Amino acid sequence: MADISRTEIHSARKACEWLARIPPGRLTAEQHIQRIFVVSAFAIARPAVFRKSKIDLNELATELPKFALRRCPGDPFFAVAAHRLLTSLGLSAETLAEVTKAVQTILFGVEQNELATPLWANLLLPTDGNGNLPFVSAPNLADLATLLGGDRELVMETCRVLMHTSCCGTIPVQAPHLDSALPLLCVSYARSFDVEAVCRLLRACAYIGIADSTQCRWARAWLLHQQQSDGRFGLLDLEAQRGGWSSEPVDLNLLPTMEALWTLTELMSPSILVRSRVFQLFDQAAHQAKR
Repeated sequence: MADISRTEIHSARKACEWLARIPPGRLTAEQHIQRIFVVSAFAIARPAVFRKSKIDLNELATELPKFALRRCPGDPFFAVAAHRLLTSLGLSAETLAEVTKAVQTILFGVEQNELATPLWANLLLPTDGNGNLPFVSAPNLADLATLLGGDRELVMETCRVLMHTSCCGTIPVQAPHLDSALPLLCVSYARSFDVEAVCRLLRACAYIGIADSTQCRWARAWLLHQQQSDGRFGLLDLEAQRGGWSSEPVDLNLLPTMEALWTLTELMSPSILVRSRVFQLFDQAAHQAKR
C-alpha cells in the first residue's frame, strides 16, 4: 500500500470541491458520470475528510441527465463503478442502475465471454454460495522491450489491462518486468507534462504494489505540483493563452482533475472499487473455517 501523505489527501479534497462546483449544464452525461465516480470514490476512501468538503453526493447523483448506454461514447466502466460506489454509500441513481443492468446483460446475458474480465465479474456478478467469482484468463502483457519502446497508446492499454486483470490490485499479476518499467515510464511521461498518462501509470503501479518506489514518489510529487490554487489540475491558463487556446477552465482541466483525483484516491486506499467484495469473501472464508 502506498504511503499517502497529508498533502496528497488535502490535494484530493480540493480537487473534489472544484469538480463539485461545476454546473451540471457544463458537462456531458459521460463527464457527469465520471465526476460522480471519482468524487464518490474519495468519499469512501476518506469519509471524514470528505464530510468537511460539505459536498452533497445525493444532489450530484440526482443531477445526472439521462444516459443512454448505446448512444454515449466512452467506457461504461465509469457508470457501473459509480453505481456500485453510490450504492455502498446508501445512495442511488436510477439511470446508473439501468446502465449496470445493460452491461450485465451484454457480458453475462447467456454465458461469460472473453470480455468478462475479473473486474467486470466483480462489479456485476453476485458471489455464489462459496464466495467464488467466475474469473477468466488474463490477456498477455507487452514485454519490457516492447513496452519501453512503444507509443503512448500501448502504455495506456497496458495500464487498462492491468486494472482489469488485477481486479484493481486484488488479484496478483505475474509480470515482474513491469516492476522496473512502469516507474520509469511515470518519470518519462511526467517530463512530457502528460498528466493523464502519469495518473494511469501511477494507478497501475498501485495495483501491483510498487507505488512507493523512488520514481513513483517523484511522479506523485510532480502530480501535486500540477494542481492550481482552486483545486483543478492540468494546463495553466497562461500556457493555454500562449498556445492560442480560448477554452474555459472546465474544458482544459476537467479530465486531468478527474484522473488526478482517481489516482490519489487509489493511492490512499488500493482496490477501493472492489474492497467491499474482497472483505466479503474473507468474511465468508473465516465463517466457513469456524464450522
